[in-house]
Amino acid sequence: MTVETTPATTPDTGFADPPATVTAAQQMAKDFIDGFRELSKKLPKFESPHPTTVVSQRGRLNMPPAFAKAVADQVAMSPELQVFTAYDLEGTQSDIQQVDALTPVADEMRNYMKAMLFSLNGKRVKVNNAGLRMYAFARAMARDPQYAHIGAVADTINEARRRKKRPATAGAPPSQNGGVVEQKGGATTTAATSH
Repeated sequence: MTVETTPATTPDTGFADPPATVTAAQQMAKDFIDGFRELSKKLPKFESPHPTTVVSQRGRLNMPPAFAKAVADQVAMSPELQVFTAYDLEGTQSDIQQVDALTPVADEMRNYMKAMLFSLNGKRVKVNNAGLRMYAFARAMARDPQYAHIGAVADTINEARRRKKRPATAGAPPSQNGGVVEQKGGATTTAATSH
């Protein structure tokens, strides 16, 4: 004999799920990221670092800044050297101009990023110190039988304190071109990216 059962259903209350609340800080961050990505469209496309290219780059970054320009200047004045087709004179001159123009931009962004990370780490220290003080206060209060229920609160706080740290990339917005998200000083950063 087969008994048919009706699956349990959740009653329709007529109320839709409430939308997620966006905090003022989250909206500020989103507006900045959107604006930054729009602004970055004014720059050429950048390459994201990759293990196969980082090493080869590092080996040639030890040349003096004036070296490439000196070579380009000499080739431009020497038609005999321009027969060497492996050297792209116009492309090299364009790259040198971009390096000269965009290096101050990169310096400005690096300085801003340092200040941002230092400020964020300062806020982390501030809230963690406040949390530790509250935890100590809750433990002391829980020793009084009248506030025994605070012991459970202190235990919950202690569990959160001992919980393993989340990966640095958890919840971090992806970089504009899907580039590498790096961690510095315990803070998540998104590499400056292209469009």
